[in-house]
Amino acid sequence: MKSLKQLNLAQKKGKILKFLQDADYYFDLALDCLEVEDYLTALEYIRRAIKQDPAELDFRFLLAQIYSDMGLYSKSNFEYFKILAIDSKIGECFLRISQNYYMLRNEAASVYYLKKSMEFDFDEDEIIDADELFRELSGNKFRLISKNIEDQMLLSYANKLMSISEYDSALQLLSYVKPDSKYYINALNSAAFCNARVDNPQKEIDLARKVLEMEPHNINALCNLADGYAQAGDMGAARQIADNILELKITDASDYYKAAIVFLQCGYSRQAIKYLCDFLSYYPYHEAGLLLLSLAYYNQKELELAKECIYKLVRIDNTNTIAKYYNQYFQNHKEFKELEYIKQVPKDECDRRIEMFEEIVSYSSAELIKLIKTNHQFFDYAKWILDYAEIDLSQKLIEKLARLRNFKAQMFLRECLVDSSLSFVIKQRILKKLLSILPSKKIALLHEEELKFISPKINKTIFDYPKTYFEAYIDVFTSLAFVDKDFETEFNRSIKRTLNLCKARNANFKSKKNLAALFAYNFKRPEIFRNLNTVIKVFGANRQTLKKYLIKLGLEK
Repeated sequence: MKSLKQLNLAQKKGKILKFLQDADYYFDLALDCLEVEDYLTALEYIRRAIKQDPAELDFRFLLAQIYSDMGLYSKSNFEYFKILAIDSKIGECFLRISQNYYMLRNEAASVYYLKKSMEFDFDEDEIIDADELFRELSGNKFRLISKNIEDQMLLSYANKLMSISEYDSALQLLSYVKPDSKYYINALNSAAFCNARVDNPQKEIDLARKVLEMEPHNINALCNLADGYAQAGDMGAARQIADNILELKITDASDYYKAAIVFLQCGYSRQAIKYLCDFLSYYPYHEAGLLLLSLAYYNQKELELAKECIYKLVRIDNTNTIAKYYNQYFQNHKEFKELEYIKQVPKDECDRRIEMFEEIVSYSSAELIKLIKTNHQFFDYAKWILDYAEIDLSQKLIEKLARLRNFKAQMFLRECLVDSSLSFVIKQRILKKLLSILPSKKIALLHEEELKFISPKINKTIFDYPKTYFEAYIDVFTSLAFVDKDFETEFNRSIKRTLNLCKARNANFKSKKNLAALFAYNFKRPEIFRNLNTVIKVFGANRQTLKKYLIKLGLEK
C-alpha cells in the first residue's frame, strides 16, 4: 500500500494532462483536492475512482485517509477494516487504525493495533509515524496503569455498548464503577443517559441530581436533568434548567452539542441553532450535528440553509439513507410541516421501508439479483434495515442474501461483520449464514474493537452425520468466534474426537441444542465452556438429555 506522501511525489514533479477520465484520473483529482483540504470534493472524486475500479485497494485507502483528515475517525476505521477484510496483509492499515483510535481517545485499542502493525515491514514514512504514535502512547502510560484502570475499562466497554444501543448491558457495567473513582461522575452521567434511552426518566433525573450535588455546574448532568424533566412531561422544569445552561460559559466544544439538544427539546430553536453552529465550528463534519442543524433550520422555515446542511451530510456519506431522505424532502418541499428532532427518518418513512423489505424477502433469487443489479442503493437500504428493523426481518434478509451466492451480496455481508455500528446479534446471524455456505476465504470479524480473521475450514467428517450435527457445529463455531481466538484447528480436532466417540458408541443424537452444548462442553474453551451450567444456558440445552449424551459417550459417569 502506497503512503500518501509517495502518491503525491509524481504530482509535485509536474502535472500530466489526462484526456481519459478513468479511475486513475479521478484518483489524481482526489489527491489534488485533499492537498488543498477540499475534503468533500475529494470524497466525490475518490468514490468515482472506486466505482470504476472497485478492486484497486489504493483507492479505498485514500478514502479512509480523507475521512481521517476530516476528523471522522470511526468512518475512516470502517474503510480500513473493509480493506483488511479483503487483504489482511496490509500492515499500514493497522497503523492508521491505531492512529485513529488514539484520536478517539481509545488508548487500549490504539496500543493493540500499533502492536499488530509492528508485525509488518514499514517504509520510512510509516516508521516515523509509528515511532511518533509510540512516543505519544508512552507519554500517557500513567493513564494506562493508574489505580482507576478497572473503572476506565468499565466505562470504555459501557460506551461501546451504548454506541450499539445495548443500554441495559451498559447500565450493568456502569453500576460497578466505584464511588471513589475519578471516573465516577462520568459513569453517573452515562447511566443517566442510558436510563433516558430505556424510558426511565425518573432514574435519569435522580442520577443527574446526584452528579449536581458534587458538581453544580456540570453541563452534562444539567442536560440529563433537563432531558429527564422533558421526558417526564414537566416542560416548565426542563426550561428552567435550559435557562440555567444558557448562563453558563461553555469550555468544552462537545458541551455545545449537548446543550443544543436540550434547547431543541425546550423549543429554544434560535439558541439551539447558535449552539449547533458553535459546535460545528469545531467539528464541521459531525454527522448528527449537521442533521439536527438542518432540521432546526427547516423548522425555522430557513429552507435554503436546511438544504445546505443536509446536502453537506450527503456529500460526506453518500450511503446515508437518512440524510438522502431529508435531502429529497427539502428539495421537493411544497407545504411546511414541522419535523421531529430525531436522528432517524420519520415514522411513516420507516414503515414504508420495512414494508418494502418485507416484500423483498419474499422475492425469488432471480428477482433479488435483478433488483441488486438495477438498484444501486439497495445495499444502503439493506444496511438501514439491519440497523433499525426487528430481528425477524433482518434474519430473513440475511438468509436471503447469503443464499444468493452473489458477489455483491457476499461482500455486503462480509463488510457488515467489520462494521462497529452493527449489533453483536446481527453479526452473529450473518456469521452463521456465511459459515453454513462453506466459504473458502478467511472471514474478518470486528468485535469489541478487535479485528479477527477466522478460518472457515470445517472438519468434513461432520457431513457423514445428520444435518443437525453440522447446524450444532456452526452454532458453537460462531459463539467461539466472538469469545476466543485461534481456536479453529483445536476445535476441529475436538469435534473429530467427539464424532469418533459417537461412532464407536453407536450414538445418534437428534437435538441441535443438546449437540451444540455437547460440542462446547467437550471442547472446554474458553474457560466458561468448562462449566456445564453455562453451556446449557448459552445453547438452550436440556440438562437431563445432555447428561445422557455425556454418559453414553463415556465422558461422565
